[in-house]
Amino acid sequence: IVGSVITVAPLTGETLPSVADGEVISVLSSVEGDGVEGFANYFRASTVERHNYVQLFSKAIRYGEVELFKLQNAAATSNFLEMEKNAMFKQFRTDISNSFWNGDKGEVTTAKGAKAKVTQGLYPAMVAAGSPSATAVSSGDASTDTLQSVFEDLVIDSEYGDYGQVRFAFMSPKVHLAISKLYKEEKTRYAPNDAVASLALDEVNLGSSRVVFIPYSRFTDTASFPADWATKIILLDMKNINLRQMWAERSGETLDREGGIAKTYKEMYVDANMGVQFNNPLACGYIDVTFA
Repeated sequence: IVGSVITVAPLTGETLPSVADGEVISVLSSVEGDGVEGFANYFRASTVERHNYVQLFSKAIRYGEVELFKLQNAAATSNFLEMEKNAMFKQFRTDISNSFWNGDKGEVTTAKGAKAKVTQGLYPAMVAAGSPSATAVSSGDASTDTLQSVFEDLVIDSEYGDYGQVRFAFMSPKVHLAISKLYKEEKTRYAPNDAVASLALDEVNLGSSRVVFIPYSRFTDTASFPADWATKIILLDMKNINLRQMWAERSGETLDREGGIAKTYKEMYVDANMGVQFNNPLACGYIDVTFA
């Protein structure tokens, strides 16, 4: 091979077979000669370099000094502050989850005029990289239902890991019910190595891949996802996905006048940072399901 030109020669004393235009020639192996200098073949892996950003997140509740006094001393709502703080934490982690799934990589200008980086989520990375994708019909009729065959093709087309590796398919409860019915005889209970993560999930063994079905009701939340996510299946190779951060999540309360700060309000806050490192999106895929 010289540059992008490949010279093909026949075996000694033989001739080359005829080939059709556009035919693919398979590579068999290198051939080493005895008593020669150098090596038969020099190898370099072909890689794709990707980068992403680490995004900053924060959320807070601000209480005026008088407002806070009333809430702390109102017997009827003695746990209101704790309930509101818990609701803030839940929404904060929903924000991070939304970015994990669907964030766009780039730079934004905040309402206060600051420049900020935002991280790319899994789905935009998969679309940009050309991850395997397909459409399927779930009808409950064997003659028109294509969900099982399409799902199995997607699993095989995205096999870039070890033989028999476990991957995870996230989907809404409705899609989960439909695909579970198709595999009701083949399903087994997924038993992770970590007992803490034992969540009563089912898996199906397709031979070269094991796939765990994850019912994920947040896909139906149109406040967080486009409406078509309610009928998507997202197949993920979790070994290819890592979350990066500069420091751990922080939470607490800001100072007020009692703390020597000239302000008559207090803020309960939480902040964190997160970036998605997605090594090989081609080991993942997605299916858009239509219910007939």
